[in-house]
Amino acid sequence: MNNGETETNTGDGGNLPEVGDIISFDLKGYVLGSDEEITDILSPAIVSSMTQSPTQQQQPSHFLNVKDWTIKLGDADLPPALEMTLRFLSMDPRGGVVRSRSKYMYGLTGRRRPAGTNKEQRSTSNDDESDESSFIVPPNSTIECSVVIKTIKPAISLTLEDAILCAKSKKVIGNDSFLHGDYEKCLRLYNSAVDLLVGQNVPEIEADACAEGESNDNRQNAQFRKSRIPIVVDCLNNTAMVQYKRKEFGSVKDACSKILDKWDDRNQKALCRIVQASVELADFEGARSVLSKAIKFHP
Repeated sequence: MNNGETETNTGDGGNLPEVGDIISFDLKGYVLGSDEEITDILSPAIVSSMTQSPTQQQQPSHFLNVKDWTIKLGDADLPPALEMTLRFLSMDPRGGVVRSRSKYMYGLTGRRRPAGTNKEQRSTSNDDESDESSFIVPPNSTIECSVVIKTIKPAISLTLEDAILCAKSKKVIGNDSFLHGDYEKCLRLYNSAVDLLVGQNVPEIEADACAEGESNDNRQNAQFRKSRIPIVVDCLNNTAMVQYKRKEFGSVKDACSKILDKWDDRNQKALCRIVQASVELADFEGARSVLSKAIKFHP
């Protein structure tokens, strides 16, 4: 597929995923530079070598390296270039390659390094907003991603384990979005992860309540219920942190209350954030009450 802006080699042309499918994949991303041509679709021989590393003489900058991400195709968790690439990739062990303008990954502004990194500090001290050292992916650059799809499952076959993997990937992508200041996207991802895990219809069976003779389904349900708790708590705490930065203090209290009421009544982060949000809302009596609980549980 080649439209002059994005070029994809789709592997062996086998069965392609459909919107709604659950896809697990590995991904490596490189910045090739601002003067790289987007040419015709690459030959299979070149694709085979490029899925291992991009053209050697280009010495590209490596900006992304992930393994075992699991997403639901169509949820828009990924940048547009990657989302579109997955729709045209088959399960070829060599993988496939997408070469795209950076605007289809991170928009017209590129992707800056998170604040606090050494290169970002040096760029700030130089007062040069266009200094490419302050970018992970500079504007108007060309990027290349090699993708290997490992599994494709229809959504109807979603297992409890798949739900955990999808939620973990949503949280990781959400954390990355937060680091780069995309608060709308990270909130959407955190909420989506929580909805996915809470929405699974599993019986109320505790993991330690399963006797030796219990069915395998009961054991899986109990393990799922246990495994989802830290993910849900993390996503709700992260949601509260984003809302605090946005000065949405009522929403901070709502998110933290969900943690304390249902998932972990002694969670230190949730207790502390309710205190902070209550102070911001001038609810000093409420802040004092929650602070007393926090001191009791975490002296």
